[in-house]
Amino acid sequence: MDGKTTQYGFDWGPVDVSRACSDEKKGWVLLLVKTKKHPHGIQVYVTKSGKVRVHSDVGEWLPNVDVTGARLRASGGQPCSAAPEPSSGD
Repeated sequence: MDGKTTQYGFDWGPVDVSRACSDEKKGWVLLLVKTKKHPHGIQVYVTKSGKVRVHSDVGEWLPNVDVTGARLRASGGQPCSAAPEPSSGD
């Protein structure tokens, strides 16, 4: 799948990833990830130390660890889909 560079990021298949804003003094950055299901974007906030916080229009996505591994859950308590596990043939 070919990607295309945009003014503030890139389009790659079904996703548009762009830089939104940053604070050079404090060292944090904010990326915006847009898809058909999230047309207003998912905000990915990364601190200077590497901490990541993810927000969408339903609120902050919080980690919910279970026996199958880490899963994301919206703050409203609705499970969000996670990336599929890699197949054994890869």
